[in-house]
Amino acid sequence: MRKLSNILFIAGLLNYLYAIILICYVGQKVSLWWIWLVAGTFFLFIAMAIKYTIRHNITYPLGIKIGIGIFVTICSLIFAVVFGNILYYGQNKKIENANYLIVLGAKVNGTTVSRALRYRLDEAVDYMLEYPETKAIVSGGQGNGEDISEAEAMFQYMVKQGIDAERILKEDTSTNTRENIKNSIALMEKNKGSTLIVTNSFHVYRAMEIGKKQGIENLGSLSAPTDKILWIHYHVREVLAVIKYKLFGDI
Repeated sequence: MRKLSNILFIAGLLNYLYAIILICYVGQKVSLWWIWLVAGTFFLFIAMAIKYTIRHNITYPLGIKIGIGIFVTICSLIFAVVFGNILYYGQNKKIENANYLIVLGAKVNGTTVSRALRYRLDEAVDYMLEYPETKAIVSGGQGNGEDISEAEAMFQYMVKQGIDAERILKEDTSTNTRENIKNSIALMEKNKGSTLIVTNSFHVYRAMEIGKKQGIENLGSLSAPTDKILWIHYHVREVLAVIKYKLFGDI
């Protein structure tokens, strides 16, 4: 028990440290950065509770110990399964000469695409230069701190990279991944070949599952890089998002 307490104490400090790194790297612009403070506080609280139990020689009923063990095991298994799927689907499921790319939006700083969004757009641009018949649907509405819609910023970026404006369709009303895909489908010709969803590697699994749920057939993906410093944050946050979407029946 004493060793477990020390491990949890170190885990709590590491969570606090990662929260500080996130703030120094991107500020509070990255969503849910505070979950690392919450997790750190939780680990430290449990560590101190265990030390208090040892110091005062407190014992708990076997039923409580078994219940806690079962709860921790179930939570760990759910996390592991979802995390594994995110990693597996984060690889390219590329389809040659697809009819459409659905490029999912991300944060725009004023009128400038963020690093994560630029990674997605660069993947889309490279593909469209290779396959000149493919059209892109850039999807994303206008959020806080954005002077134009994400779709408009994406459109401007792709045109500057040499993509013909007539090959780009804009979907500028969505506010989340489910709406991104649902609203993009409405712009596609029915039963028109194959589709690739373009997003960062951590986001591919959820996006693909939503696409399948929405009825897209012959669906593949283009996986854009994920920022190395934000890699842990994005993946842990995505686990929570997948669980939420699953509970609400969106995937």
